[in-house]
Amino acid sequence: MRKIAVPTFLASAFQDEQTGGDFASMLSRLPKRRDVKITVTNGVHTSSLDPTTLWNWLAFLDLYVAERVPDQSRLAPIAPLIYLQILGASAPTPPLPPDRFADVTDYQEAKRRFEADPHVRVLMENGAGSPTAGLPAPTFQLALRQWPAPQVRPTVWYFGHGGILTPARPSASDDGVDGYHPDPDARPAQTLPGQGQEQSWEVIPHYDWRPLVDGTAVAYATPPLERDTVVGGPGSVDLWLRSSAADTDLQVTLTEVRSDGLEAYVQNGWLRASHRKLDRKTSTVLAPRPTHLERDASPLPAGAFTKVRVGLFSVAHAFRAGSRIRISIEAPGGDRTRWAFDTAATHGGVLDEVSRTHAQPSRVVLSVIPGVAPPAGLPPCPGLRGQPCRTYMPTTNGG
Repeated sequence: MRKIAVPTFLASAFQDEQTGGDFASMLSRLPKRRDVKITVTNGVHTSSLDPTTLWNWLAFLDLYVAERVPDQSRLAPIAPLIYLQILGASAPTPPLPPDRFADVTDYQEAKRRFEADPHVRVLMENGAGSPTAGLPAPTFQLALRQWPAPQVRPTVWYFGHGGILTPARPSASDDGVDGYHPDPDARPAQTLPGQGQEQSWEVIPHYDWRPLVDGTAVAYATPPLERDTVVGGPGSVDLWLRSSAADTDLQVTLTEVRSDGLEAYVQNGWLRASHRKLDRKTSTVLAPRPTHLERDASPLPAGAFTKVRVGLFSVAHAFRAGSRIRISIEAPGGDRTRWAFDTAATHGGVLDEVSRTHAQPSRVVLSVIPGVAPPAGLPPCPGLRGQPCRTYMPTTNGG
């Protein structure tokens, strides 16, 4: 990708129900030229056609293909037709962004204005930026020189007793192990019935996002946050794992437990434990990169804990003060609208155990961007595009 020599416009959504969020792992490879623009957001497969992104894309085409001053008047007639197909007949047309080239008549001046935009634009809380919850519109934006942001601070929370997430490594007196019986049949595999894609694009999809079933998962959550915490980038769930099976499929889920008792989906990650060997040249503290080579696959050691790092796909999310950051570990399924997983049935007969000892501490590491102040107040739940909402229920281990 570093060899790309032409103007480039890329837009994608972290919760895309078709492609998923791992696209972001390639963004750092794009040239950091003024004619290379990236837009990322929470959302679904059609979020690359949301008004802010669509207008910037059309401006990009005007400038680099037609070589003319962008004209937003061409967007207004087609916008209702586009959003009728995406959002449905009963949905209002999302608000269109202001025409930032309205006062420009010179092509070179328009091009200079466009190229002064940030290399990476992050549309935050898409779905909460208008009076209609779920309508495509962000509440605020981040302007970044690259993805992940250079100012990202890898922030660690360790798994603790009672399902707590804490910045303090476990002491010898806090040693413990939490176990669960992974069962891919414990919840519906998909959060929307049927096979069509367009149900995911509705203003408020009719999600069936079930709580975790007791005994089939473990979860850990921070105490209520003292300050707003904005995450922007990949994450890593570093497990010390023991299983009664030679192999086990892992799903890790990042959510926000809000002060109003609701829980919002944020992001997932997945790994088959036998694929745990990492590419040490490309892996970082925030982004484990398994080789996925057949020669590197190996069963879990019988009766012993081994380190398994599960990557969380990139995401951008604002956790408000008073909310709790939650991470859960379970069998694959139950969080995605359309994905199905080729994971073996366990019938509750497998025991997976997670160590939270001083010698073998499990933890989560997130990409925290310091110094970002989101708008006051919680966004509607449901409302954020691609992020279903449910009533929070703790798991058996307390998290």
